[in-house]
Amino acid sequence: MLSSFFGSMCIISFFAMIAGLIRPSWVKVKSKRQSLGIYGITCLACFIGLMVVVSPAKKEESGQNKMQQTAQKRATGFESQFRSDQVLPYDVVFIKDTSIPGRTRVSSSILINSRNATYEQKAQTIFKAASDIAKSKNADVVTVSIDMTKLTAGSGYQLALCQYAPDGGGFSGKQNWTCKITASEDNPTAEQLKVLDEWYYHRYKFQKDGMTDETKLKKYLAKSMGLPEDKITLPYVAQTAYYSN
Repeated sequence: MLSSFFGSMCIISFFAMIAGLIRPSWVKVKSKRQSLGIYGITCLACFIGLMVVVSPAKKEESGQNKMQQTAQKRATGFESQFRSDQVLPYDVVFIKDTSIPGRTRVSSSILINSRNATYEQKAQTIFKAASDIAKSKNADVVTVSIDMTKLTAGSGYQLALCQYAPDGGGFSGKQNWTCKITASEDNPTAEQLKVLDEWYYHRYKFQKDGMTDETKLKKYLAKSMGLPEDKITLPYVAQTAYYSN
C-alpha cells in the first residue's frame, strides 16, 4: 500500500539525515549540508505523500462513522416509541429477495390474527416483523406489508407498510433514512374481505383482452354470494404516516 511505502521511506530518510548530520560518510555524502538537503527533502516529500494518501481514507472512515452514528440515533429515536405490549401475533406469508449489487434487500408480506387491530398495534407489529426479518436475513433493507388476506398478499391491499434500513442508508445505501411506517386506522369488514378473496379467486374466468370484465364478475359474485351488486366492491383502507426518519 502507498501509505506503508511513504511511511517507511519517511522513517528511513529521517534517520539517514540524522546520521549524515553526525558523520556524513555514514550515509555516503560529502557534508552535513548535503545530508540535510538530500535526506531532509526526501523525508519531507515522503511525509507529504503519506498525508495525501491517508487523508481521504480518514475522511471516508469519518463519513461512515457519521452515517452509523446517525442511523443509531434514528434507531434509538424509534425504540423510544416502540411498545412491545402493542405487538400482535403475525404469520409470514412470503419473503422475496429483491437485492441489488452491494445491497441486500428483501420484501415480505405478513398477516395478523385480528380484525379489530388498532392503528398503534398495526404500526408496532409491522416494525417488529421488519426488525425480525432484517436480523434473520441479515438484510440491509426490508419492506414489509400487513396484507388483508393470504390470497391477495402482495396485491396492494394492505393495512400497514414498513420500510426499514437498519444502517440508515435507505434503499440504495445513500438515501439517508432508517425507517418509514404507515398504517390504517380503519379495518375492512368480514364481508369486504370475503368479497376481496372471491374476486381474486374467480377473476381469471372473466378476462377479456387482458382486462377483467368487472361488470360480469360483479354479477357472478352477487349471485354466488347472495349479495346486492353494490356490495361487490374491493375494500379501500387509507394509510397515514406513523413514523419517518
